[in-house]
Amino acid sequence: MRLGLSGHFLDQPTTGSGQYLANLLRELTPRWGGEIVVFVPTSRSTTAAASALAPGSRVRVVPLATPPGARLGKLWFEQVGIPWAARRLRLNLLHIPYLGPPLAAPCPLVVTVHDVMPLVLPELRAAPHARVYAALAAAAARRADLVLTVSYYARSDILRRLGLPPERVQTIYEAAEERFRPLPPDEVRHALHQRYRLEPGYVYYMGGLDRRKNVDTLIRAYARLEGAPPLVIAGQARSGNRAHFPDLPAVAREVGAAERVRFLGWVSEEDKPLLYNGAGLFVFPSRYEGFGLTPLEALACGAPVLCSSATSLPEVVGGAAPLFDPDDTDGLARLLAQTLSDSALRARLREAGPAWARRFSWARTATETVAAYYDLLFDHDEETFRA
Repeated sequence: MRLGLSGHFLDQPTTGSGQYLANLLRELTPRWGGEIVVFVPTSRSTTAAASALAPGSRVRVVPLATPPGARLGKLWFEQVGIPWAARRLRLNLLHIPYLGPPLAAPCPLVVTVHDVMPLVLPELRAAPHARVYAALAAAAARRADLVLTVSYYARSDILRRLGLPPERVQTIYEAAEERFRPLPPDEVRHALHQRYRLEPGYVYYMGGLDRRKNVDTLIRAYARLEGAPPLVIAGQARSGNRAHFPDLPAVAREVGAAERVRFLGWVSEEDKPLLYNGAGLFVFPSRYEGFGLTPLEALACGAPVLCSSATSLPEVVGGAAPLFDPDDTDGLARLLAQTLSDSALRARLREAGPAWARRFSWARTATETVAAYYDLLFDHDEETFRA
């Protein structure tokens, strides 16, 4: 049995698709009974693919030449290179772990659709090439034999937007990595001071800075609090386009909170557990998530979490985090003030977070994914399943 996976995002570990693929592949290799082939563009390094592999795993990394140009190269890789290589290698199954499957595949096709944001949010398809790519990706996903997704909310969105029959769309949750866990307080205090000149207890946000993430509402709500600890924001805008990435320092100045809001910019993967652990409160105000890995990581580290009630997020945080309407600035300000003034509540949230996060694991994700593979292969061709 030979499984093929697109490794397009393996060298982008800070993206959701990159994290999903790296974690899935690490746990998949000891659970899949046959060979795994990972396709990567020749323009990318194969080091990322090699580092994601479990020791002794039966994985082959296959570079595929692509035309010059990021857009054309990606399109060719997805629509021509991978199907051609899948046919040449006689794959039994092909899995594209993001919304970019080929229109035609020579074997049963699985695609992981993390969300349908390009179909839901107009700003993500404003450019002509983005509209064309979104339409192509949607058409190709409709042809897939099986669609995996990462939350029941995302599944409902997929059923509604793509018109797929329910039996072809399956939910398999993501998880926080094991490195996200409570750390010794003295170790956290020392490292925070040395690396960031921070004291534990700050209000914290980490993640994207695009408008969907709604960080400006957090700043406006925070500005209404007197005597609150500093608001620390980690993340980096991917462009200077203010239509997509608001000027958050300008928002902080506008509401008179510039001296109390600190922007860390990009932070390393190594420092993420440290910064979660040092937070007196982690706030996630996003308006749309297919899953929402960031608040789950914060919970796993024992940070008290306040989370938006939008889309998939109530599924992800369960009862371990109070929820708020992401468009209610007054309500968020009241919840911030209440939580910051109630040490007993924060202590309960610190205790509840890691216990809730342990319900999710990448081992379980991989186990359920392999089961979905075999179910599909058995239904598609009983002889293939036995091969």
